[in-house]
Formats: sequence, structure tokens, C-alpha cells
Amino acid sequence: MLSATFDGADLPLLIGHRGIPSLAPENTLGGVRKAHILGTRWVELDTTLLADGTPVINHDADLDRLSDRSGVLHELNLQDLIGVDTAVHFSGWPCSEPVPTLAEMLALLESLDMGLNLEIKDHGLDAAYVVNRLAPVLNSFDADRLLISSFSEALLQQCRLQLPNIRIGLLVERLEAGWVERVKALGLFSLHCDWKGLDADILERAKALGLRVLCWTVNDRDVGMQLLARGVDGLITDCPQVFAPLVRGGDTALLSTETEAVAYEAQ
Repeated sequence: MLSATFDGADLPLLIGHRGIPSLAPENTLGGVRKAHILGTRWVELDTTLLADGTPVINHDADLDRLSDRSGVLHELNLQDLIGVDTAVHFSGWPCSEPVPTLAEMLALLESLDMGLNLEIKDHGLDAAYVVNRLAPVLNSFDADRLLISSFSEALLQQCRLQLPNIRIGLLVERLEAGWVERVKALGLFSLHCDWKGLDADILERAKALGLRVLCWTVNDRDVGMQLLARGVDGLITDCPQVFAPLVRGGDTALLSTETEAVAYEAQ
């Protein structure tokens, strides 16, 4: 029942949530570069559409929280984003950060040999239209380093139709009755759970269905280690550095062999 043909062997234990927002502005080119410097192999980023149909990287439906401008993204065109700084509220960040287009972000990830868990945001736009605008851009990226996720089952259904070779995962805070049947119908690769809502029964049933189970947003090292020991396949975290020892004089962090050992012992 897994979507596409990817076996998940290259999916890392740690995925940087929106890049590495504990150390850099979220969902930015600079943030992804920072995550890469610190050894993060995959990042989770958010995408939504502008009024002209351009996919951009941004979590919110508007610019208000993170930038020096206001405005609803699906009411703005690409030219309206010229000069927008999404790092303005991140104290100490040395430069401005634009709202990246999805194409710009994919080009950066390609150059850094990084993988992407792309969350498609449901901001009230038609699901078929959203995926139709994303598809040409996503088809240019290596499918082996791409995992799409969303809270919207309608968006995931459209991904299955329009992007059949790309893995998809359902984001959930709490699973409701009938979730097994819905998961089967969607043809998922993965289930992305709020770690606080993941109990032993859900984990066991998800594994029995052949699903990879990822947990968000795990920022405590002890919690993360416990989840990996229980059989969770990966952690989505604001703080990859919490799970990784500093090396090379403290300027670079690599994935912890101790963390990986916990996962291997749990298998």
C-alpha cells in the first residue's frame, strides 16, 4: 500500500522542521544553508501559492508574522514580494531573507544534495489547482529525495493523481475513528504524527500497514531517543543540533552515531 516505489532507506532519522528555526529564520534559503552546514540531510518546508499561481515557501497564509510586510499570499503576485524580508524579526541574523519560490528552494537543495519533506498548506484554495501548479516544479526534482505531506486529504488525493511517482504522507494531530481505511485509500508512504498523540496502538497498527512513522515537533533529546527506541522512523525537529554532537571545533554538527545506534537497537 506504500505510495510509489521508494523503500525509505535514505530517509534520515532527523529532519529539520522549516529548516533549522532555532538558529535561523524559518523557511528561508539562508536557514536551509545553515541546516546543511550543521549536518542536516533533509528539511521539512511549507509551500503555498501566490495569486499568479507561483508556488512559494512559506508556512502562513500571509506575510504578517515573519516579515516586514503584511498581505495574504494568494492575493499577491511574485513582483509584490520584491524587497520583502522574512528575517527581520530574527535577532542577530546578518542579512535579509526573501520569500523563496519553490523553484529557487529546490535548486538550492539540489546543489546541497539535500532531501525535502514538502508540506502543502491548505489555505482554502482548490486542491486540484494547487497540485496542478506544483507538479511541473516538483517533477524537476529527484523523486528519491522528496516526500510530500499535508493535513489535507484532498490535497494528498490530488498528489496521488497528478504526482503518482512521489511519496505522500498524512499529517495528523490526533487520529479519528476509521483512520486505517482512509490511510489505505490514500496510498500513503508515511504517517506524520504529533508525538504527543502517538500511542503504542497507533504505532503498531501503522507499522502493520507498512507505513513509515514520523513525529513532529520533537525538540527534546530524551523524548526523541524514547520515540526512536519505540520504533518511530524519524523525528521532525526545530533543533537538529540538540540531537547531534559538535565537532571540528564546534563549527559543524554531524548526525549522532549514538542516535542512530538507538534506532538500530530498536529494530
